[in-house]
Amino acid sequence: MFKNLTTMVENKFPGIPILPVFGNNDFSTNYQTPANKSFHDEYYKRVLDAWFPADKNELKDKETFKKGGFYSSSIDDSLEILSLNSLYFSRKNEQEEKYPVADT
Repeated sequence: MFKNLTTMVENKFPGIPILPVFGNNDFSTNYQTPANKSFHDEYYKRVLDAWFPADKNELKDKETFKKGGFYSSSIDDSLEILSLNSLYFSRKNEQEEKYPVADT
């Protein structure tokens, strides 16, 4: 699903950097990050591969994305984009305490 949508947007806006972010409905349960550690790790890895394949260099540090779906990206020398996964700030997210990302 993520790869199909990303490809559609990239095709619609060729040559423009597309920097996807997570929303509250991008997980199987609204407002919840993945519920167990193995699914958590696999989920973020699969989305990373779909959104930022190896032939793209938008991400400075793919490890932070794999920890929690957040990242930064340089558009050019004067613009740095910071993408936060705000689900970790949501009071509705019951999983955050299991897999805190604040120390990353």
